[in-house]
Amino acid sequence: MARIPSFLGRPRRFRRNTLAAAFALSAGLALSACPAPPGQVEAPTHPLATAAPTASTVAAVADAGSDAAASPPAPPAIPDFAFSSRKKVGANACEAAEDTLARAAKEVLAQTASPRVASHPWNRQQAPEHLKRLRERYALTAAELALLNKNGFVVADRLEQPGFTRAFHDIHQSQLPVYVSADAIFHAVFRGHERIVASVETDLAERLQHTLGKMRAALPGAASALPREVAEDLDVYLTVAQSLIDDEYRPSQLGQDAVAKPLVGDAQSASGGMKQVTLFGRPRIIDFSQFAPRSYYASYADGALKPYFRAAMWLSRLEFNLVSRASRSSQPGFTPNPAETPREAVVAMALAQLAKQAGVMDDVKLLDDAWLAVAGKREDVSVQQLLALQQKARVTKLTIPDSADALRKAIGSDFQRTGRVHYMPQGSWPLPTIATFLGPRILPDTVALTHVVHADVDSRDTPHFGDIGFLLGHERANRYLQRDFAHFTTLKAKLEQGRSTLSQEVAPGMFGAWLEAARRLSIEPTGQVASFTKTDAFRDARLASAIAAYGQLRHGAVLMAGEPYSEGGCEIPDGYVDPVPDVYAMLREYAKRGRDFATRVGNTDAVQHFDRVSGVMSVLQRIAEHELAGQALSDAEKRWLAMIVEITPPSSDSPGSYDGWYFDLFPDIDSAFEQEAFVADWFTGANTGAVMSVAARPPRLGLFVVDVNGPPRVFVGPMASPFEHRGSVRRRLTDADVAKVKQRNAPWEASYVAKAPHAPALQVVSLGVETNGDRAVQALGIASSKEGVIELLNHHREVMASARIPAHGTFSLVKVAIPGDETPERVRVRVGDYSWEGGSEIYAGIVFHDSKQGNVMDYERAWKLKESLTQRLLNPPMPSAHRGSM
Repeated sequence: MARIPSFLGRPRRFRRNTLAAAFALSAGLALSACPAPPGQVEAPTHPLATAAPTASTVAAVADAGSDAAASPPAPPAIPDFAFSSRKKVGANACEAAEDTLARAAKEVLAQTASPRVASHPWNRQQAPEHLKRLRERYALTAAELALLNKNGFVVADRLEQPGFTRAFHDIHQSQLPVYVSADAIFHAVFRGHERIVASVETDLAERLQHTLGKMRAALPGAASALPREVAEDLDVYLTVAQSLIDDEYRPSQLGQDAVAKPLVGDAQSASGGMKQVTLFGRPRIIDFSQFAPRSYYASYADGALKPYFRAAMWLSRLEFNLVSRASRSSQPGFTPNPAETPREAVVAMALAQLAKQAGVMDDVKLLDDAWLAVAGKREDVSVQQLLALQQKARVTKLTIPDSADALRKAIGSDFQRTGRVHYMPQGSWPLPTIATFLGPRILPDTVALTHVVHADVDSRDTPHFGDIGFLLGHERANRYLQRDFAHFTTLKAKLEQGRSTLSQEVAPGMFGAWLEAARRLSIEPTGQVASFTKTDAFRDARLASAIAAYGQLRHGAVLMAGEPYSEGGCEIPDGYVDPVPDVYAMLREYAKRGRDFATRVGNTDAVQHFDRVSGVMSVLQRIAEHELAGQALSDAEKRWLAMIVEITPPSSDSPGSYDGWYFDLFPDIDSAFEQEAFVADWFTGANTGAVMSVAARPPRLGLFVVDVNGPPRVFVGPMASPFEHRGSVRRRLTDADVAKVKQRNAPWEASYVAKAPHAPALQVVSLGVETNGDRAVQALGIASSKEGVIELLNHHREVMASARIPAHGTFSLVKVAIPGDETPERVRVRVGDYSWEGGSEIYAGIVFHDSKQGNVMDYERAWKLKESLTQRLLNPPMPSAHRGSM
């Protein structure tokens, strides 16, 4: 197995003795520096890789002469970020350095209650504060304004953002009032969690590889004391596990290659879905699609965790049937088979004995404790419990069937399972008692979802997003379940039972706190809340937030948690925090559990990360409580909110700086700019082979009229864009597939999302900047089917110059005069309700847009078209020295 980088690329590794000892102890926006904006969305560059050209850059272009345009320059390289690129001391009280943030947070937490502020619901007759500026900045369409007026808020489909962090960055530069949504907070927790856990799992992978190696080495010596078929079964089990974690086939030690090698192949290919195989002397169903590395396991450290994922999936999902009860586990077909499997039960006991003989019980316990700390409880029998049961049953020498009979008596009625995480035929209740090496973790949602499908709800093979929303407490989900309720008469009662299960207690582990935080999104806050929060449209938006948060949890839980199966700045004028203090309180609990976990594994970087998360949640909770009490934002709260994101991009003489409290929610800078799109499967239909998934596109901007804590005013902030997808068990989707997915089911959006207007035929290509004395003119080649306008935007995203676009089917020359010494940072084209915006040529390289291609840029094609249009439209051709920086 390839060596995996340690946490955040630092040289320190989590040594085995450190891990063992640790676990043994327990069972938008202040950009006051005004840097350059992120690069053009379409260009294949890092979001923060571009900056204003230096004098040396311009000179180099001038010296190159006409040959400089012979071939397109390569897109800017992606810089390496380090979390150390944070300002320790601010130049003033508004700069988002560590000391100014800490002071502002301390003031927020220490301040006493202020008087309530008089407020009146928005009457829809007078424009709320800030609307004029927001209309100018985003060229709001008639449809967007209509939904804003109807609901008091709107999410604009066309204002898709390249990420939450960059959205907050742009909101600050535009000097707009910021809306801090729960979506943005959950996203930061989501990305931070996966980065932290992945760093720990690199060491868990090494430990697991070491553990399996020692057990395999001990097997030949132990085989003589075992029944022959048991020793051979154990050899197959360990050969498959070792081969998967080593990422290459390891020959069987007892001549079982004919059995083991095909299993390794099936697991590595992860194709064919649910397949019947003969193993441990009986036929069984194995869902090999589960072995496809997904979530962060597919991308972290260039895929170095993929072998660990496959091996851990085998060791947690390939179960040993100990007591059949209503039916033996993974029984093929549609008829339960309650016959016992003594040979399989003895193999499980032999596995536990081998772990003890190999001297790896400390390693086994550490792995189990790590999974418990992250994902929670297991319902199967662990290796440690198997040894205890053998002692209780007085089993010394393993024989078939006597040892299995004794084990069954020792188990008695214990180890009753509530979640079905394997294929089972109809009528298999109560579930069998099983054992695994690592143990799939059972979250409350797994238990609840087990009972909303066949056979608890006859003939219903798969649930959908409405079930998730209902279980998480959202009454609005009833709207999307009406047809199911009418068709499946027992469904409502089962969902009510599941909702009760989820609300009774917080499950153990970090995932338990995360799930509870997502559930608390359904609790409508009491106190002074904006009018839009009382609309069905916002309840739809809140339902979408919960679905996105649930999808993020399942994304991180894809390996450890079992999946249920059916049978068969200071410049900011104002700010508003999503008033859900109970959510922030539970995310503080999540951070506390994360800190405990990081302390156990000796990861000081992770400890500091969770401390930062807890600190941010404390401030958000306090601000939300003040809002619900009817108080206006204090100066300290405004100052803290304004320091949400401060970015100084890298330049020739500076590595750049990335500051603000939103960055504090991420373990490093890279994760703050990671792709927002994801997909997470959460249920498998055994009969239909359907896989239900929650996926998400990049966020979109929402506008919210807040008519409490002061006069009605409009705020803007990024919102999650989740959707449901129904796929096939033959190929489970990965994050890389999201952009290609055509089937996007998101009916909740109909009430509050303004769809993007139809795109006219429009192409835009920059042709450089002409200079004539003190006068500068931006030249562009534009082909548009309708008349429109092109605008140049300054640093604060205000219109600094504009020109009319004629309606021509072919390219024509359009020039925009640049006033004074001001430099345009963005270019915006508006044709009717359609608009497109990108970085200017000076700041982001070539400006190119084709409305029929969406946000996809063919750099080579754009360059060739630019060169062709330069020769055709500019007469005489513009001197190359003034064509603009590329």
